[in-house]
Amino acid sequence: MLAVPFAFRSCAPTEHQVETPLRRSHVSRELKFDGFTLLRAFMPGSTTLEAVSTLGIVVALPGLETVQSLVPKRCEESTPNTYSGTFGRGAFPLHTDLAHWAQAPRYLALRSVGPTVGVPTTLLDARPLLMEVGEEELHRSLVRPRRPIGGASSLLRLLECRPEATQLRWDPLFLEAANHRAVSSVTAVEACLSRVSPIAVVLEKDDVLIVDNWRMLHGRGEVTSGAENRHLERCFVKEVAP
Repeated sequence: MLAVPFAFRSCAPTEHQVETPLRRSHVSRELKFDGFTLLRAFMPGSTTLEAVSTLGIVVALPGLETVQSLVPKRCEESTPNTYSGTFGRGAFPLHTDLAHWAQAPRYLALRSVGPTVGVPTTLLDARPLLMEVGEEELHRSLVRPRRPIGGASSLLRLLECRPEATQLRWDPLFLEAANHRAVSSVTAVEACLSRVSPIAVVLEKDDVLIVDNWRMLHGRGEVTSGAENRHLERCFVKEVAP
């Protein structure tokens, strides 16, 4: 394991990251350097699918709507074994989307379609985490979905080395350790996450946030009283326009 001090850069959002409207041509560059990009008030009056399709190739995944509606729910209002069913209106822990799939989508896009209520989307760059725990250790750490998918439960690596980029999969709800290395790696990752504070991004109406789902962890802040009408739409993106 590579012994590297665990030190994140400041997690406070900068004006460049979350306040200045970004031109469409900057999306690919922002994703490469920061792992996410935010476009303020992007294409108002359009649908989420129309807006995101101008930025990249939206992918339809089996069993999922192309555009999914995300609204706060209480545990009792939600399906069991989901984030809302487990955490309700509490904070969602940092994770990568569809980590229990063999290959998770590369990017996810979130767009605010409802009122502004101040509940943040939280973001954390996982690259320093890879340095702390060790890429080789994570690559040798095997996990499996807590619930079988299609009647099968495949072994997956916490870190997949793909031709285009490495893919970190992390989900404390849907994944469980499947070998001794994974038990150690999961403990190390959890210790790292306990020492850092993620960036908090609040989406206003028509804002579009695109996140590199192989590199970044994301979550949601607690839905406090008065914020029940928060409404985001999500879709997954195969690749972004250059």
